[in-house]
Amino acid sequence: MIPRQRLLTHFNLCTVLTAVAVVAGASHAALPPNDDCADATIITTATYDELIDDLGQATTISCEATSACDSNIGHSIWYRFTPPADGSVSLSLVYIIGSGFSADPFLAVFEGCALPILGGCAQPDVITCSYLPPGPGTVTAISNLPVVAGQSILIKVGASEAEGDFEFRFRYHPYPANDDCGWGTVITPGYFVDVVDVYNATLTDCDGGNTGCFLAGGLDRSVWYQFFAPFDGTLHLRTTGSTYRVLLTAFANACPFFQQPSGNCFLPSELDCASGAENGGTQMDLPLTAGQVVKVRAAALNNAVSLMLHLQAAFAPVNDSCDSATVIPGAPFNPDPLLITGADAAQDEPQMGCDTDAINETHSVYYRFTPPTDGLASINTLGSNYDTLLSVHGGCGTIDPADGSYLLPAVLACHDDIGGLLGPTSMLADVPMTAGATYLIRIAGDGPVAPGSTLDFNFNFQSGAICRSDFAPMGGDGAVNVTDLLALLAAWGPCPAGHPADFAPAGGDGQVNVTDLLALLAAWGECP
Repeated sequence: MIPRQRLLTHFNLCTVLTAVAVVAGASHAALPPNDDCADATIITTATYDELIDDLGQATTISCEATSACDSNIGHSIWYRFTPPADGSVSLSLVYIIGSGFSADPFLAVFEGCALPILGGCAQPDVITCSYLPPGPGTVTAISNLPVVAGQSILIKVGASEAEGDFEFRFRYHPYPANDDCGWGTVITPGYFVDVVDVYNATLTDCDGGNTGCFLAGGLDRSVWYQFFAPFDGTLHLRTTGSTYRVLLTAFANACPFFQQPSGNCFLPSELDCASGAENGGTQMDLPLTAGQVVKVRAAALNNAVSLMLHLQAAFAPVNDSCDSATVIPGAPFNPDPLLITGADAAQDEPQMGCDTDAINETHSVYYRFTPPTDGLASINTLGSNYDTLLSVHGGCGTIDPADGSYLLPAVLACHDDIGGLLGPTSMLADVPMTAGATYLIRIAGDGPVAPGSTLDFNFNFQSGAICRSDFAPMGGDGAVNVTDLLALLAAWGPCPAGHPADFAPAGGDGQVNVTDLLALLAAWGECP
């Protein structure tokens, strides 16, 4: 039997040994995974922040890269970064006050890791380093260190004594490819989006001039774009989502340059300029003619700090709105296919009413026709490569002066999909039109359209007598009958321009009334 005193002594010794083992195991388990240069944490993002909760657990091996900032350092960890493009990096190591004790925190950047060779240690080239000298400071930093695409850098973080917490911060900013006017990013027709980090963009003495909307505080950091107009239209530019105040300037097709031998700066002709709010909400709408080339500069205003540019561009055809509808000069009319991905559909546009799948109408364009005689129009979108909606209206609509609401014009004819082999294109045949009246033809996308979507618009008009009283159902059914009478009575009273029930006298008078009723009764029966 073991005496009680020996049992207690044995128990206490085991307890101490077990505690030591646990502490040792915990210490070993706490060794950082990036303690060695070969196991450096790989940074893959432009922004990287890490809380280092106990740098004192890190070690320094016998053959480790050293710099003038860390020759006597005992605790270090490693990071690796390979830039995808030329640019710069900024690093900082922030000691969190009150979290413990720290001495001599430092940052060092190397071209590689140290290598043991023949009993010695081959040191890599030191790119730069920084340390925090004794005193009240809490941050050591390296700012705007140039880096080259594809060439890795090794970042060493450490301190001679460290029991507290640190925050390691890493920022990478590529050099913009479109920093120079001669390398302006091409804005493609249709819808275009570009996001650029302009932190490293420059502004030369020659490309910083502008005459139209210069603001106090000056310009800083510019990038460039260029655009070729494939047809008449409007280039819509927006910087929504940018993190700084943006000045947009459009120039004729030339770049600024220094003239020799005078050294004077030549600035091309300025077409337009615009500046927005501090959050980057700049807008520019630039009318262009087919074949015109423009250079667009996006510059920072007033020494901006946060520098992410978000540029959205859309080139809309000139007939994007009802008020600027393309005039049909005569029949037949078959213009070249039209790229419509830059067009949009405003909330106050005429609505179709024949959308069979209830998908939102988008990317609408307009044509206008005034027939010289009574006759029938045939319209189709055969050859278009997107889902179309086709309609004919009596006008563009008006604003009600009483409450400012939008009064929709009458829908005279409407068609969604032909179907079958002709797919989602649209067709209207024998649409009656009255001499001297103006008709608006709208073609919209039936839902979202893909990039490169083009409209093939085909129009023809045949003069001849029309049966105006046969308007119901929409487009008529070949006879003036009860269907037309009920539709006329339902529309009785004031009506928008072009309403099909307002057909008498010729062209209508803005009222569905007795005049129309008598004309309908006089035409009762089969249409000629």
